[in-house]
Formats: sequence, structure tokens, C-alpha cells
Amino acid sequence: KAIRRQRQMCIRDRTIGGLFMWKYFKDLERSMSLRDLNELSAEVAEQYADRENYDITKKELAEMFEMTPNLVGKLLDYAVINRLVNEATVKRMEDRAVHNQKQHSPDRKAKTAKEHYSSLRRKRVEMEVLEVNEETIKEIATRFANECDKTKEDFALEYQLDKSAIDVILKKAITENICDDETFKKIEERSLQHNNTPVCLLYTSPSPR
Repeated sequence: KAIRRQRQMCIRDRTIGGLFMWKYFKDLERSMSLRDLNELSAEVAEQYADRENYDITKKELAEMFEMTPNLVGKLLDYAVINRLVNEATVKRMEDRAVHNQKQHSPDRKAKTAKEHYSSLRRKRVEMEVLEVNEETIKEIATRFANECDKTKEDFALEYQLDKSAIDVILKKAITENICDDETFKKIEERSLQHNNTPVCLLYTSPSPR
């Protein structure tokens, strides 16, 4: 715990300087390198998810890192969307958000925090897919169409992607005409056979094909 605290202070001093309280995310973007911004975001997220700090709030984190609670929230979202923390950490962050909402805003339903993290996960997957080039998208679609013994989980593991990203990649391959008609039909048949939603939902929507 002492080592983490020391690391936290080093990150803060290197990136923020401890001279004043930061208020806006755009100021951090202008004032530090991408590496430092990512390290700071990841550290704030890890602190928020830390099991030993079960009752910690964004306000307390804000005091710890000398910034506003709103900026802490922005950094937490940034860490999730840009995959600076793993899924296990994201789950703990979500649990913390739900817990804090129940504790400090009892009149509001915990569903609000869950919906927020559901939205962050969708953006997280979208960001992941953006980094996959067209050649790889075509390759995954072709292999998924022909290698019926492999599941989406298998492809996700092989390409080091989230399972949800495989769904988005298959959709992208079809709707953007990255794969040919034969591959499209095979993906459709396979998805319908195994009821692999949301991929099969592609075929209920208008398509350029």
C-alpha cells in the first residue's frame, strides 16, 4: 500500500506538479504527454477499484489527486474506454459505483450506474475495433465463416480481443462490404444455426447488399 501511495505521488508530481487543482480534462491533455495521461488515468481507476479502499468515493479521490470530482469521473471513464485497465478492474469499478450510489444517493436506483458502465463497455469495444485494420477484419470474418469448430471466444482469445469485439467486427465486415457474398452467407447460416445474437440481428436490418 505504501508503494502504491508513493507511485501515485510520483505520477501526480510528474504530471500535475501539485501546484493547483485541475478542473478540466482538456487541460490535462494539453499539459501532459499521452503516456503520463494514461498512467494517471490508470492509477486513478486502480485506486477506485482497490478492494482495500471499499468506501472510497470520487470526492475522496479528488482530494487525493488534487483535482475536482468531475475530473476524476472523466479519468475513470477514459481509463475504461481506452482499455487502460482490464475487465476485472472495470467490474470492480462498476461495483464501487453501484455501492456508492446506493450509499450516497439512496433515492436513485443503482441501475443508473450499471447503465453508465454498460455504455462505457460499448465504447470500449468500439475503440478496440477501431484499431483493427480492414485486412484483419476480413480474415476474422472469413475464418469465422469457414472454421465452424471455433467459437467467438476462440477467435477473441487468438486475436486478443473482447468477445463483443468479434460481434462488432463481423457486423463491420458485412455492412461495409469487407467480406464477399459467399462469406456473408456462411456467417448468416452459422449465426442462425447457433442463434449467435447480435450477429444474426444483422440480417433483419437494411443492408447495402
